[in-house]
Amino acid sequence: MTDNQYTAKLWLNRNYALWSEIRQLKARRDVLFADINGGVASYRAKETQTDAAKAQARVEDMRLSYSELCDLIDRRVNELNRGDAETLAAIAKLADATERTILTARHVNYMPWNKILTETHWARASAFRYYRKALDNIYAHVYGEIDKAYKAIYRRE
Repeated sequence: MTDNQYTAKLWLNRNYALWSEIRQLKARRDVLFADINGGVASYRAKETQTDAAKAQARVEDMRLSYSELCDLIDRRVNELNRGDAETLAAIAKLADATERTILTARHVNYMPWNKILTETHWARASAFRYYRKALDNIYAHVYGEIDKAYKAIYRRE
């Protein structure tokens, strides 16, 4: 892999960590939701009034945490959507549909290579050849525009 391809791959992968974080936050939210429902429904008749009050206070704290967690997830999803929109806009500039398909599956839908190869029925070598070519083209589009803007600002043409 060339330096340009590696740079393009890093640019395309910039949202992957955020996507992974969102998945982890959603899993934690689901566990917390189950704990809240279990905490409310787990009162026994022999519990004293103070134990019930402590349990209810704990459930209220968990509800507040659940609400904060949902807000955090919403903010992260909005960030991810903005990043994915930028990535899709760059991918849309590619002329080859096969390159667009590979990059969208890999860097927008975050599909593993085995799944991409299975769904597209491509040989691994062919898919990687298209992928490397797509990385070169993405680099040219993304960093070519940055170079043009830089040269325009500093008048170095």
